[in-house]
Amino acid sequence: MDEIYMKEALKEAYKAYEINEVPIGAVIVRNGEIVGRGFNQKETLKDATLHSEITAIKDACNNLGGWRLPGCTMYVTLEPCPMCAGAIVNARIERLVIGTRDLKAGACGSVLDITNHHMLNHQPEVKFGVLEEECSDILKDFFAQLRKNKKQEDIMERYPVLELNLKKLYNNTTIVTRLCEDYGIKVAGIIKGFGGIEEGAEEMAKGGCRQIGSSRIEQLKALKERGLELPLLLVRIPMMCEIEDVIKYSDICLVSEKETLNLLNKEAINQNKKYGIVLMYDLGDLREGVFSKKELVQLAEYTEYELSNLYLEGIGSNLSCYGSVAPAAENLGQLAAAAADIEEKLNRKLNIVSGGGTTTLPLMVRGGVPKKINHLRIGEGINNTQDLPLYWDTDIEGLDSDVFVLKAQIVELNEKPTHPIGRLMVNAFGDLPHYEDRGIRKRAILALGNQDLGDSSRLIPKDKDMIVLGASSDHTILDIHDCKTEYKLGDIVEFNILYQAMLMTSLSDYVHKKIIKY
Repeated sequence: MDEIYMKEALKEAYKAYEINEVPIGAVIVRNGEIVGRGFNQKETLKDATLHSEITAIKDACNNLGGWRLPGCTMYVTLEPCPMCAGAIVNARIERLVIGTRDLKAGACGSVLDITNHHMLNHQPEVKFGVLEEECSDILKDFFAQLRKNKKQEDIMERYPVLELNLKKLYNNTTIVTRLCEDYGIKVAGIIKGFGGIEEGAEEMAKGGCRQIGSSRIEQLKALKERGLELPLLLVRIPMMCEIEDVIKYSDICLVSEKETLNLLNKEAINQNKKYGIVLMYDLGDLREGVFSKKELVQLAEYTEYELSNLYLEGIGSNLSCYGSVAPAAENLGQLAAAAADIEEKLNRKLNIVSGGGTTTLPLMVRGGVPKKINHLRIGEGINNTQDLPLYWDTDIEGLDSDVFVLKAQIVELNEKPTHPIGRLMVNAFGDLPHYEDRGIRKRAILALGNQDLGDSSRLIPKDKDMIVLGASSDHTILDIHDCKTEYKLGDIVEFNILYQAMLMTSLSDYVHKKIIKY
C-alpha cells in the first residue's frame, strides 16, 4: 500500500514540476483515504512556508476539522526540512513515509532528527526508501533541466527548432473529440507522430481522448511513470521481446496472432493484471490483422473463454497506411458485421469497434461510417490538421494548423541558376530529380536537411511566395526570388509541416524542441 500512496505523492510532485517549482509532493492518508494533498508552491505564491508537507497538512486539517492528525500517515517524496518536520510532529501525524533522503537539509535523520527527538512530545514512525528511485529521478531531472535552460539562456537560441503550442493542441483535441461524440465515436489520441512528447499527450487527455496510444512502448512507459491516468493503448502489434513491458506499461494492445495472445496472458498472470485486447481484422489494406472473419470470431472466443487474464475489449482495423485503401461504408461495414457476430457468440457487447484513424474522419463527417463503429485512433487529424484539406478534401471548422511550427536559420543567400550545370546523375538518396530551368533566381539555404525531415517536400512555408526546391541530408534550398520579405543571413524561416516531417523532426536529436505553454 505504501507504494500506491507514494505514487499519489509523485503526482503532486509533477504538479510542482509543471509550474517550474522544485518537484516535491505529499499526501496524507487516514483509514485508506487521502485526506490531504500538497505540492511545493513557494516560488509561485512567494511564500517560504508553502512546502508540499505544509500545504498537505493544511488541506488535511481543513478536511478533517482539526489541527491534530492522529491515525494519519504522510507520504512525501523528499525527506522533510526542519520546518516541515516540526509541523509533522506538531500535527501528531502517526507515521511518515519518505521517498528519498535530503542529505543537505533533511530533518528526519539525514542532517537533523527532529521527528525522533526524545525531548519532543511526539515521535512519528518514519520509513525511508519507498519508490526511492522515482522520487530521486524527478528531482535529478528537474535540476538537470534547470541547468540546461540556464545554459541555453546564456547563448543564442539554437535552430532548427520545432515548436509545440499546447493550447492549440488542446483546442484541436476538444474540437475533434466533441465532433466524434456527435457520431457516437470515442477517440484514442495517438502521440507517436510527435515523438510521444509527454506534455502533448497530457493536452490530448485533457481535450477529451478516452485513451492515449502509441506504437512505441517506451513512450507509453514515460506516460505511465509520469502518472497519466487514462488507459494507455499500444497500437503496434507487440514484439515477443517486449511482452513484459507491454503488460507493465500499457493497458490495451492490438493483436492478430494466437501465440502473442498466449504470451500476453502468461505475463498478465505473472503481473496479476487483467489486460485489454483489441483483435485486428484486415479489411484489404494488407497490413496487420486476421484476414478471415471465421478465424477472427474463433480468436475472439479463444480470448474470451480460454485466457483468464485477458479481456476482449473489441476489434479494430487499419486502413490506408500500407495499401492506401480508403475507409468506406463497405469495408467498415464488414468490421461492423464481424463485431455483431462476435457479440452474438459471446453474448455481450464489445467496448471497442475501432474503425481506423484520421483517414476515417472524412467519411465520418459525410455520414458514411456504420453506426456500429464506436472508436477511432486519431493523431494526425488533431496535431497535423493541414493534411485533412490537402489530402482528403475535408475542412473541420476551428482546427488550427499551427500546433507544430518548424523554424530554421538561413546560412547562405545568393543568386544562382535554377538548373544544375554538368552531366546529371542520381543524388545522395538514389533519386534523379527533375529541374526546371527558370534562369538566375535568388535563393536561400537553410541549416536543415532530409536527415532531420525525411523529405523536404513535406514543408509548407509560412511565406506563401517562397518555394521549397529540395534538400540534401543537411541543407534545404529555397527559392525566395518572389518573396516580398527581404531575407538576410541569419534570418529565421517558419514552416507548417506535414505528417512525415512532424514525425522525423520530433524524433531528431538535432532539432531542438520548444513547448509553448498557456
